[in-house]
Amino acid sequence: MRIVSEAEVRRTLEPAKVIDAIEEAFRNHHQTAVAPTRLQQPLGKNGTLLLMPCYDSSYGASGLKIVTVAEQRSSGGDRVQATYLLLDVDSGQPELLVAANYFTDLRTAATSALATKYLARPGGRTLGIFGTGRQARAHAAVVFQVMQAERMLVCGSSREQSQEFARQISASSRRRRAAGRRCERCGRSGAGSFRAAIAGRWSCSSIRTAVARGPAPCSHCAVWLSAARA
Repeated sequence: MRIVSEAEVRRTLEPAKVIDAIEEAFRNHHQTAVAPTRLQQPLGKNGTLLLMPCYDSSYGASGLKIVTVAEQRSSGGDRVQATYLLLDVDSGQPELLVAANYFTDLRTAATSALATKYLARPGGRTLGIFGTGRQARAHAAVVFQVMQAERMLVCGSSREQSQEFARQISASSRRRRAAGRRCERCGRSGAGSFRAAIAGRWSCSSIRTAVARGPAPCSHCAVWLSAARA
């Protein structure tokens, strides 16, 4: 049995290919894949155990996703911990054991991206994100694979968390600047990145926290919008 670590999953999986794989599964395996209702087992003060089995006759394989969800971890780790087990149904032996935290985040975001690809309003330029946790970060990174958004609206559980999320996304975008791309404002090489703007009093209903992507200014001419009250 091969064991795949979180680090290897991150190195191996490419968001665009995961989106394509999920689309292919929806198109070609909806009649052969069988997944019962998710099983749920309370673990007392330690949270809840979730079991999600699936069998696909066209692959001759069965998979089991194992998830534990806790209000908090005494060790300080993530509240949601996932593991994936792939079985060979002919031999009955496990073939693959995958540390599946990032796997879960990416798969969920890729499914949202696929829905966005076909169901979003044509020409839409705004992406809305609810939450500031692992799934929010995954969606912020993956959904842009299928839409040309100009800004991202973020609704977190507090203004402070939303502001920190915007800061992290902005910093991550700067690190991913494409070498050799020219700034649309000044013509210098080196692409620009997200601009973060936290405007107004936090409100979930109006989603006033925004991460806006402008016309790719470089570090020489980028204009960073500061916090302001509406």
